[in-house]
Amino acid sequence: MNFLEVTFPTESQIPAIVALDRHCLSEPWTAEGYARELDSSNSHIVILQPAEVTAASPLIGLACLWAIVEEAHITRLAIHPDHQRRGLGQVLLLSLLTIAQHCGLEWATLEVKASNQRRSPYTSAWAFNPSDAAATTTLTGKMP
Repeated sequence: MNFLEVTFPTESQIPAIVALDRHCLSEPWTAEGYARELDSSNSHIVILQPAEVTAASPLIGLACLWAIVEEAHITRLAIHPDHQRRGLGQVLLLSLLTIAQHCGLEWATLEVKASNQRRSPYTSAWAFNPSDAAATTTLTGKMP
């Protein structure tokens, strides 16, 4: 059985993070941007990878939040297409919400492009409430 782990990335993983970001998201961040995020005390990045990492191990997912006053603003949530529709995005979302709770944040937002039809698990299973917007939907949920 292959086990996965959610962990905090190191600087040496930035190239793999950027590659996954470019593969999954329409507006990818740069390596410099991710390096700034790793150095910021207000940013929290988690990655999903095989528990037994080798040089050839793929990065399966990534997620990032910014702590802004009492808000956990989720800025990135991506799962490699080969691993989508298995609940792994929800694993990363739960990881971010756990971090947010430990940081004392009171609510969370997640902006999702209106064209992203795969966003429904986040609105229903996690009690995020969609707002009205044309290009993006801002999902807001109160922390428990």
